[in-house]
Amino acid sequence: MYEFLYGIGEHLLLLNIVALFISALAFPQRSAFVSILLLVVALQLLHMWYQPYLMNELSRTLTKDDVRLLWYMGFAVTDFLFVWLAVIYCSFKDMMRDRVSNFILINVATLGVVQMVRYADRVLIGTDLLGPAYKLAIPALNFSVSFMAIAYVSYFCGAGILNLIFSKINKDDK
Repeated sequence: MYEFLYGIGEHLLLLNIVALFISALAFPQRSAFVSILLLVVALQLLHMWYQPYLMNELSRTLTKDDVRLLWYMGFAVTDFLFVWLAVIYCSFKDMMRDRVSNFILINVATLGVVQMVRYADRVLIGTDLLGPAYKLAIPALNFSVSFMAIAYVSYFCGAGILNLIFSKINKDDK
């Protein structure tokens, strides 16, 4: 399961960009979902830059404990910052968040909590008891965000197409 989730994880950014593109076309008015999905893509791009920068550049000059601190807390802080920005932005723009938007926010906040717990387990306590759970939780949570975004867009696009077909059928019957 672990390898499967990581294998798919390499393509999650592309899935989220496709979902963002389709939802921006399908929902011309700006919604909380589109705004949050845009922030998800920005967060993924930031993480895609941060991970190699941390591993390639900073690991040369910092201690292993400093790199671990920056790894776990860096991802946690950006995840919590993402949730905070999304909530503030939606409140400022008076956008109602739907269930999928809230699900995405909860998953990203959970990613931050997992990073903090992993840091405590790995560095503060000095164990590796949560290693297998961490290796499964991070890709599973990332996958669920992308899956929900694609499912949400597919549902509304499919419902729109069906409504168009049924309205055409009803119009032809009259």
